Amino acid sequence: MAADLTTVTKRVTEALNVCAAGTFSSTVASTNLDRVSTAIDEYVREAALDIAKTICANPKHVHRNSFMSGTPTALTHGSELPDMAGEGDLVEIQLVSAGAYVIGLPRTAQEIDSYRSNVSSLYNAVSHATANSPLSGYYNISNGRIRFTGNAAQMYLPVIDRTTVTGLIPDGYEGAWFTGAMCYSLKEGDNMFPISTYYGQMFQQQLVAIANMDIVPPAPPIERAMNARGDV
Repeated sequence: MAADLTTVTKRVTEALNVCAAGTFSSTVASTNLDRVSTAIDEYVREAALDIAKTICANPKHVHRNSFMSGTPTALTHGSELPDMAGEGDLVEIQLVSAGAYVIGLPRTAQEIDSYRSNVSSLYNAVSHATANSPLSGYYNISNGRIRFTGNAAQMYLPVIDRTTVTGLIPDGYEGAWFTGAMCYSLKEGDNMFPISTYYGQMFQQQLVAIANMDIVPPAPPIERAMNARGDV
């Protein structure tokens, strides 16, 4: 179950004390001249993006699959991998032109280059991209680049953009999402620096927990952030 974008936005608006008195709303009160709702929306989206990138940077993260595209990304031999591609991602290889894709098997970069060159038919008389070649179907990912044997390769990769990720953040990370949005709430000329800094420090701790799939600390009460500013 995903966390709710509207709820997080309401929490941030209420915590900033800019919604109408007695309401829990994402609408900035007309009497407030210091904040606009579109800016708060961006705080929320930025925090969601941070969480999504943290999840997707770990190929073994339990929630990474939620961000995976349903459409594979085509890759060419020796090309740089797209953003957020990880060494743990599934690589599929088309053995021959117009053929079906199969799951690739990992090999070292040296082995891949050797199979592709197959000098003097060292391994087999059939080249790596020819039908029934025993040299086809292998890949290597090193230094952000992919090498493979066969006709073509593809990977299913995460989709990371501000619009998509706001509907994919796991419900258990809502507190971290709110915390992250609060850390972006600093505005020149106001007195939010101690509060946004406090939330920023907490958000970094939460991101570390998310990356390691540990229990994520809850969002700190606003009173603690206010204490950092000396209010209480």
